[in-house]
Amino acid sequence: MNSTINKIIIPYIIIILLLSSCSNRREDVVLQMDEFRLSKESFIKSYSVAPSILMQGNNPRLTYLNAIKNDYLISQYLISQGYGKDSSLSKTLRLFRQELIVEKMFKEDVDDKIVISDKEIRDEVLKGEQQVKVKYIYSEDYGEALQIKNELTSGKSFEEIQESKLLKLGLSTNAGETGFLNYGEVNNEINDVIFSLPAKDISDIIKTEAGYFILKVVDVRRSILSESDIQDLYPTYKKILYNKKMYAESREYIKKFLDPKGIVVDGKVFKKFVNTLYPVYKQNKSSDNIKFEKNQEFFKVENHELSEEFLGEKLVVFNDGTFTVGNILYHLSYYPVSFPTTSIKDFAESLKRKIGLRLRDIFLEKEGIKRGYASDSLIKEEIDLWKNQIITYRFLQHLSDSLSIDTAKVEKISNEKFKEEVSFNKVEHKFLNSYKDYIIYQELLKIVDKEEPNHKIFVNKEMLNKINVPKKKNNFGVDLFSYKMGLPYSRLAFAVPNRIWAAENVWNSIIK
Repeated sequence: MNSTINKIIIPYIIIILLLSSCSNRREDVVLQMDEFRLSKESFIKSYSVAPSILMQGNNPRLTYLNAIKNDYLISQYLISQGYGKDSSLSKTLRLFRQELIVEKMFKEDVDDKIVISDKEIRDEVLKGEQQVKVKYIYSEDYGEALQIKNELTSGKSFEEIQESKLLKLGLSTNAGETGFLNYGEVNNEINDVIFSLPAKDISDIIKTEAGYFILKVVDVRRSILSESDIQDLYPTYKKILYNKKMYAESREYIKKFLDPKGIVVDGKVFKKFVNTLYPVYKQNKSSDNIKFEKNQEFFKVENHELSEEFLGEKLVVFNDGTFTVGNILYHLSYYPVSFPTTSIKDFAESLKRKIGLRLRDIFLEKEGIKRGYASDSLIKEEIDLWKNQIITYRFLQHLSDSLSIDTAKVEKISNEKFKEEVSFNKVEHKFLNSYKDYIIYQELLKIVDKEEPNHKIFVNKEMLNKINVPKKKNNFGVDLFSYKMGLPYSRLAFAVPNRIWAAENVWNSIIK
């Protein structure tokens, strides 16, 4: 069993040659430190979602690049001191690697193939600036809905059928009419129909989770938009239209990808799986207490162990092989797992969904690896950035927890700044946190100064100055990106350096 699991979990490690021995690799490199390489594309991705506070001074791009450099130097120092060897870090990076491979697949197979015309965007803008009022006929039964549709097709009036059905239910005809609806106010199945259906026209049968609807648009009202208004709205509605197409095509892509694989979960083994794990979950309540041990040789919570026989049972069968209970537990081990449930039935449903998501990503990742994505340089760069960030962040948490601040000293600084205009009680939390960050920042700089001479560092300032990066519209931190299938699970859009590198600027802005 161990050999089977090891075959599943062996990582694909690609070593990037030092640029000093391969000068033609420096063409798109913004920063090179030892084997750590940051390309122009990776820099732009990170910079585009980072908080503006890390981009200060006359050359904000260089300030930001220095923050990335400092993160690397701190992480290398910490690694030399034994940090970064715990299994939780390797599992987190394992998850990130899978996400990046899956995202690359979707970019090539779905995103890059989406085409949006100017006419589509214009139509979307105009839809968004209109309101519609509709009448509807509802049925829980498809057979009844089909009969009603046939009657409409043969000439019977919508109002007559609607009134008859409502009267049978003891409802007035007002119950079958909405007020004016804004675009996006109702679920997608209905929204897409009513905002494309001409006034007075009748829809086909619309299937929703609640049942079946037949709709008639009875009134439409529009805002008056100038051509400049429409042009101003283009970027917003292009994104709306893109996301709509992306999600629809992603679902179809997943279906076409997975259906031929013949994936089946063994019902008997799954029931045993649930009955075995639920008592463990119930005893511990928090998934943080459930430890998935290395290589998933056993599942252990406070001396509770699963037998080797059970771990070897085939839980999932597909055309080319099987996944055992142990295999599935391993894949759950690096995925953020929680079960906010109160009954074994809810637990089973939640576990079934989580296994489905894991299987989906396992097969997508395997396909990505076949295509060679595991050796993609941009994926490696981003994982390296995440590794530096996570190691530094954990160390900062440790420093923050262990550092005590002289409150009286900070209060004195506050009183000197505000005199008696603002009481210390009102600014105490902000002052103490900012001062603590400033003290930690000074300690980190000492490590950076000692560590920097130990590394070969190349900064391509010429390229950096030529990079076109988006202007920041606000100072409220990271812009989260939309990802396919709910990705990412546990990370922001791209790795960014720690805010601690802006601590001096923040503190100075407070006391000046």
